[in-house]
Amino acid sequence: MDSDTEFWEYAGRPYRLERSNHPDAVRERVGFFVDRRTGEFIEDNSPISDIIWPDPSTDGFWREHDSFRRDKHWYVDAVEHERMEYLRGDGAVFALYEVIEATRDQARTRGRMTPEERALVLSTTSRTFQLWEEEIARRTAGEAPTFEVTSTVGYP
Repeated sequence: MDSDTEFWEYAGRPYRLERSNHPDAVRERVGFFVDRRTGEFIEDNSPISDIIWPDPSTDGFWREHDSFRRDKHWYVDAVEHERMEYLRGDGAVFALYEVIEATRDQARTRGRMTPEERALVLSTTSRTFQLWEEEIARRTAGEAPTFEVTSTVGYP
């Protein structure tokens, strides 16, 4: 992800826009959602028009599919939240998800998260995102997966 990457929340889900010269690109952009079945990213350009050209009759906000510009930190956390919510498996990523969930459970019990817990969750979430990026790069290069994933849903 580089400086030409934009991060959005679209219909309550993390969505990434990247610049592209691809012939199917919409206004020189392609977009991606995280696939809730695999943890990888799937191209879906259908939201781009809603994001770029919001309906003017709604004062610039597309009410049907609320979209909001977000920063990379929000995006990473939201992607990892979807992966934790919908994917199951073994390996380092899933062990780290257990650490994140246990930390959040403790904070919920107390009614607040300490600065140390917040820092732990942020750093662990960044690490799991990086582990997924490395795994996706390996799989794209034709290497065998280092961990298997199952999903709790049947749709992306």
